[in-house]
Amino acid sequence: CPDLAQYYSLCDAELVLPLVAASGKQDNRWTIGAMRTYAYLLSDQPFTYTNWIEAVRAGRTYVSNGPLVELTIDGSVPSTTLTIASTHAPLRVRAAAKSWAPFEWLELLWNGEVCAEAGVESGPPYHAILEHELNVGQSGYLAARCYGKNALAHSSAVAVRHADAQ
Repeated sequence: CPDLAQYYSLCDAELVLPLVAASGKQDNRWTIGAMRTYAYLLSDQPFTYTNWIEAVRAGRTYVSNGPLVELTIDGSVPSTTLTIASTHAPLRVRAAAKSWAPFEWLELLWNGEVCAEAGVESGPPYHAILEHELNVGQSGYLAARCYGKNALAHSSAVAVRHADAQ
């Protein structure tokens, strides 16, 4: 499993960066290039290299060795930072994952800790959907991940900031 502890440490220090997969590997348990970067393009954008790069810069990414992951906040795919009013209603967060390879859990993370989880529906294809209302009392970061014995996908973190704390 890629070392996400370092990524969470950066997010804890309020340095929220898009996740991007690389071809390196730490040991022989992982195939070179098994982790890939997926980027969400806006609905009106054609698939071009430039638009893909801009989606990565905006933080609309996830990394995966197979499962497909979708994270939306209040119905939209988030970028690296989401600024909310201190009087904002709870965030409506939806995460979904599907995969031909089995995975066990889909989790929603708030500041690196699991705040909601969903089990997997039988498959193949295997899938899970998680819908959660998150009360945000302070700034932090939000991400989704799914994992199993040989399956992993993780969204880029989204920094959630209160407008009055800027």
